[in-house]
Amino acid sequence: MKNIILVFFFLLRGFKTIAQESPMISEEDKIYVFVQIKPTPKEGLTKLSKKVASKLKKVQLVDNEESIFFGFTVEKDGSLSNITVKSKDINDNNIQKAVRVLEESDWYPAKHNGKIVRYRFVLTVKIN
Repeated sequence: MKNIILVFFFLLRGFKTIAQESPMISEEDKIYVFVQIKPTPKEGLTKLSKKVASKLKKVQLVDNEESIFFGFTVEKDGSLSNITVKSKDINDNNIQKAVRVLEESDWYPAKHNGKIVRYRFVLTVKIN
């Protein structure tokens, strides 16, 4: 009987330890994809999209693509990081110019539960 009680004691103690483990990513470093208030560029999303599109006028897209997708993280200070481009030819000089326009843009950061947070944003730019 004593052995059974000891086994249960160690099992329950083990579960308590597992439940109190700290998360792998701290709350400060977490990147959100759903928030209460999304980030916005200070100059307005429409104006920024037009500036980026103007740099892409001469881009030749393959396979009848109509859009280029720019993914980036809006940091807590309104700057952008981790800019990625989804396109078949990302080495195009015009695409690099468009990325520079994004890098120079200034944003109002995202807010969630009253706190300023990092946010993963995808900007879709249509090419005519």
